[in-house]
Amino acid sequence: MRMQWGKLLTMVAIAAAVTAGGARAAEITSAGPLTTVGITPDLNCYVNHQLDSFPEFYGTTACGSFVATDGTLYGPDTVPAGFYPGDGMHTAWTPVSQSAVSGSGTTADPFLVSTGVTGGPLAISQVDRYVLGEESFRTDATIQNTSDAPRLITFYRAGDCYLGNSDYGYGRVDGDAISCLAANGDGSKGTRIEQFLPVTVGSTFYHGTYYDVWQRLRDQSVFDNTCRCDERIDNGAGLSWVRTLEPGASLRISSIITFSPAGTVPLVIRKAADRAEVGAGDAVGYTVTVVNSNIRDVQLTSLTDLIPAGSTYLANSTTGDTTNDPVRNADGSITWNGPFTVPAEDVFTLHYTIRVPDREGTYRNSVIGEGVDVTVVPAEDGAPIDVRPPPPVPTFDVSKITDDPFDEAGSLNGYWITVSNPTTTAIPLSEVIDRLPREYVYQPRSATFLTTEDPSIDGRVLTWEGRFVIPPRSAVKLHFNVRTADVAGLNPNFATATPAPFAGPGPGPGPVPVPVPTLAVKPAVRRALVTLVRKLQPLAIRIIAPRRVRTGQRVTILVRTGNPSRVGALRVRTCVRLPRGLTVGGENGPTICRITSRLPRHTYVTLTLHARAGRPAALRLGAAARGLVRSPVTTRARMRVVALPPRVTG
Repeated sequence: MRMQWGKLLTMVAIAAAVTAGGARAAEITSAGPLTTVGITPDLNCYVNHQLDSFPEFYGTTACGSFVATDGTLYGPDTVPAGFYPGDGMHTAWTPVSQSAVSGSGTTADPFLVSTGVTGGPLAISQVDRYVLGEESFRTDATIQNTSDAPRLITFYRAGDCYLGNSDYGYGRVDGDAISCLAANGDGSKGTRIEQFLPVTVGSTFYHGTYYDVWQRLRDQSVFDNTCRCDERIDNGAGLSWVRTLEPGASLRISSIITFSPAGTVPLVIRKAADRAEVGAGDAVGYTVTVVNSNIRDVQLTSLTDLIPAGSTYLANSTTGDTTNDPVRNADGSITWNGPFTVPAEDVFTLHYTIRVPDREGTYRNSVIGEGVDVTVVPAEDGAPIDVRPPPPVPTFDVSKITDDPFDEAGSLNGYWITVSNPTTTAIPLSEVIDRLPREYVYQPRSATFLTTEDPSIDGRVLTWEGRFVIPPRSAVKLHFNVRTADVAGLNPNFATATPAPFAGPGPGPGPVPVPVPTLAVKPAVRRALVTLVRKLQPLAIRIIAPRRVRTGQRVTILVRTGNPSRVGALRVRTCVRLPRGLTVGGENGPTICRITSRLPRHTYVTLTLHARAGRPAALRLGAAARGLVRSPVTTRARMRVVALPPRVTG
């Protein structure tokens, strides 16, 4: 009760104009949906959504950027119900500068505010951006160590949620992101979110009461990836990063905060290189994955890779959910134009190959995207590769990926083999060879792209023979299907290709054999791992409900979903279909779904529903859970609603 009374006193004390140290905050005002995005000169943040009467953080400004180092926590001077001047628990940032709002609010020219502060041995330059029409804003904080000694720092982005005009709500975890989740009118979990999402990798998250969030900062504790997701509490949330800064060094930490009444969260792009080290001028493959944590399909309009300067995309090397080549832009970047559908609770993936620069060094790059009515979080400065000095001979590269890295034992799957030529000369191939895992069976007439001919088969070795030519700085690809083994486990696969002489013009009347230059072939060793699971459904589901209830009675229904398998942690979606005659939240016979982002093996999760029985009837309840395996597991339960006995009077 004391904490709530403290919050009430704080609310009363808030001034109408948001200030810090006598200076007004910089406010991005627009048509929205975020009608106000404000940053105080000492790094509080505040937001107004067009559908709400109150700001999205408690007391308007209970949100901000904080850094802990050498036993001192630096942050905004005042945080409602959190920190106050002279409280002995933190040191206020010293405002240095703040720009006026600039930009036109477009994707290419977003609204922008730059703010500079100092605190002890640190200086922060923070840039906040908002694009008109989006339900999120982005913060890029550059932290510099101005001292002459190394500093271990913990950077926090945290807030006391006041979502949908309410101080109380639930929580939700989506990968590395943490959200406050609004409650429905009946107190159950809603869909509206206030999400803290990291752009810079290596973060941890926390969700709990607002008091516990601020106490973690007072204790200078790193957030521990915990969430009181299923409790309706006066909640807050945040992210933390731990880094070491050398004297004079600086780093940038980026994050996004989203406010969505529909519960729509951003798409997140991830990128990985096939190898961490390559020779100068060699080919290397990249995998780009777009993660959709929403419960509906989302349209992706484009993906753009800002490949390192001096790199060249190898034509015809794109495989995965699209096989179209990208468009090369004037700045050297490459763009795949959609539209592409990213399925609900699933991913969109593509793999492609580039020729790396001729100069040695470490190269990183970024991938950005655009979607329809959704924010797309880029992969920034990732997928590092070390380019070695050029080898003595040219190379070509064989890479391999699978259609589905997780599959049922004994099911159909497919492989892509890509042979890339980074040289300036066409390379002929005499054969492409694949060595299948044990008990895998090639599916006749399934080969496409490079050839539609079936291979010769010798045990587990598949060989496609012919005269295949890889154009200069390009690639060829082969796809085929297999039936997987009947035994669960990890199944590595091997592939390679063999160069061959080809016919060229000679001094005589006809063509003569011309030897191909010596080539260092890089086989796809232990690529395209497939994890097979048992044919048995790895999920278990059960409905626990009373068999007999009376009209008007309040009924508690438990749906328990378990992961008894050895597959490891699964992402699970559990749905309950209630019959007409059971009412939840004013809706008669609803279907209610819940997503568990990580269900470890040998554990279970319980979905609790509170319904009210209607008129007398025999009812059937149904539930289904879907995880790694495509086919859902289902269960049913029966319930009889009986009439109340007549009231006895006398």
